Formats: sequence, structure tokens, C-alpha cells
Amino acid sequence: GMLDPENSQIWTQASLFIDGTVNSGDDFGRVLAVGDFDDDGRSDLAIGVPGDRVDGLSDAGSVNVIYGGNDGLGATGNQLWNQNSPDIGGGSEAGDRFGSSLAVGDFNGDGVDDLAIGVYGEAIGSDGTAGAVNIIYGESGQGLVSSGNQFISQATSGFLGAAEPGDQFGFSLATGRLNNDGYHDLAIG
Repeated sequence: GMLDPENSQIWTQASLFIDGTVNSGDDFGRVLAVGDFDDDGRSDLAIGVPGDRVDGLSDAGSVNVIYGGNDGLGATGNQLWNQNSPDIGGGSEAGDRFGSSLAVGDFNGDGVDDLAIGVYGEAIGSDGTAGAVNIIYGESGQGLVSSGNQFISQATSGFLGAAEPGDQFGFSLATGRLNNDGYHDLAIG
């Protein structure tokens, strides 16, 4: 079929009621991911803003989430996530590039989509740009919530490898059912 231009939408951080502030070099929309984070049967849009300034820190990065409704995407209930959001693992630092990669999957098997967020510029200890991944879980009727979120790096217990300068862990992300256990799995570049 053909795309219908009459149903098109344009979203920016300057759109009415959308969280965030427009700054030069934000890279709003550089990466996109679609999932149903609130389990309402409608697709929601995660928008990577890896160049976003967070609390004065350049290129710390953010992710905007716009929820779908009966008339398509709408500003109601939209969210802005970064590592300075309450209870989110890590902490915003200049150059982190939180939101530089995104992937959607049901990682905890509750039937609701969750969001994995690449932070390839994250420093782990003194290892600059070792990289990390934040996972924010979706909850039926609520959307993405900070409770139970995860912060993963190669320094996290149980993960293979070691966090080293320049690793850029989280530069790319992919999901799939890689071991047939019914859960989505996450591959981290």
C-alpha cells in the first residue's frame, strides 16, 4: 500500500508537551525503536537523542518515548529518560551518548515490551568509553518504569570479557529468541 501523507506526524523536542529541550547537535531521531511498552495493543515509539545535553553535560544523551493511542502517537504520557532520571542505573556524564542504540524485546517474559538503551561512551571506573547498556522494563497499563531497571557493562558480574577503554560496549544492539527459552535475548556489540 501507499503511505498516507494526511496521517503523517512530525515530532521534535519542541513539539507541544514533549519533554526535553532542543539544542544544536542533539541528534533527535538518530535511532528509533518501536514496541508496546504499556501493553495496550498500540505501538509506542522510542527516539534516541544521543547528543542531548543533560543537566549541562554535552552529549550525555536521552531517549524520548511517545505512546500510541487511538489516533496514532500522542504527547499524553510521553517520557524523557536519561541516566539522571530517578532510579536509573549509571549517571549522566559528558560524552556517554545514552540512546545511541536501541532495541526492544520482552526480556523478563511478562508479555510486555522492554527497552534496551546503548551507552557506548560510558566510562566504567577509569576506563573511558568502555560502554554500557541500560534496560528499562515495560509494565502493563503504565509504560516504561524505573523499578527493576538494569545497568550492564562488561564489568558486571557474570558477563564475559572485561571493561576496557575504547570497547564501546553497547554501540549496537539486537534482540531475538536465541536459545528457545521463550524470552527475548539481547546481543550487545
